[in-house]
Amino acid sequence: MPSQSTPDQPCHKEACAIQACLTKNNYQESRCRDVIEKLEKCCQALIDAGGSSPSCPTRKYAKRPPSTSHQSL
Repeated sequence: MPSQSTPDQPCHKEACAIQACLTKNNYQESRCRDVIEKLEKCCQALIDAGGSSPSCPTRKYAKRPPSTSHQSL
């Protein structure tokens, strides 16, 4: 049985599942919410672990530092 994603392309299977779902459902994103959430979870776990993948845009999943600024006067 194949794994969810290959080691050299993490989250690739999940990304492909989104494309298949959107095509099957006439590009109605609401009908593919479950597969979209699977990719989001895969990517978030990958980025949190320090990994990367073309299927996971880092700017979307990377944790951003708090937006508070501490300026000295």
